Amino acid sequence: MVAPGPELGNSSRIELDFHAPEPQPLSLLVKFLYTGDYEPLILPDPADNLHYEYDPETLHTCEDDPCLHHPDMSQAQSYCQQCARVIAPTYPPYASCEDQVRLHLSMAIVGMNYHIDNLFRMAIDKFKRACERFWDTDAFEYVAEKIINNNSPTLKKVIVDVVSQHETLFTKQKFQQMLKTRPGFAYHVLIKYMEKKRR
Repeated sequence: MVAPGPELGNSSRIELDFHAPEPQPLSLLVKFLYTGDYEPLILPDPADNLHYEYDPETLHTCEDDPCLHHPDMSQAQSYCQQCARVIAPTYPPYASCEDQVRLHLSMAIVGMNYHIDNLFRMAIDKFKRACERFWDTDAFEYVAEKIINNNSPTLKKVIVDVVSQHETLFTKQKFQQMLKTRPGFAYHVLIKYMEKKRR
C-alpha cells in the first residue's frame, strides 16, 4: 500500500493552507486503511451503479465485460470458469456538496505527505470528479488558487484540465488574475484549450 510513485517519492511535503478541518481527513484515513475506500464514494459513471450477475453454467470471455476478479485483463482472452454469482458493489451517486472539492484535496495531501500511493490516487480521482462537477463554485476557485501557487504537478494538472474545459472561468476575476500572474499555468491552460477546440 505504501508504494510511492515519482511525486510521492519527493522528500518535500505538500503544504496547502485551506483551513480544512483536521479531524475529518484523519478519521477518513483510518477508514481507508481498514476498507480501502473513504466516503463519499463517487461513481465513475451512472451506469456503474448496476449489479452484475454471472452464471457459472455459461462460459464467457472477459474481453468486452471483464469480471470483477479480472480487473487487470490478464485472462481476458480465455474462457472464464471462475465466475460464480458475482455482484458488483453499488455506490451512492455524487453528494451535491461543493465541500467535496476541499475534502478530496485534503485526502490527496494526506496521501502525498504520508506516501500512501493508493490513497493518493483514489483521492486525486475523486478530487478531479468533484472539480468537474463543482467547477462553478467558490470552493473550486479557492482551491485552484492555492494549488496553482504550490508544487504538485498532479494537482495542477487537474486544475488546468477543468479550467480549459470551461470558457466561463476565463471571465472570472480570480482566474484572470491567475492567468496573468502565472505564465506557466496560462500556457498549459491554452494548450489544453486548443486541444479541445481541435476535436
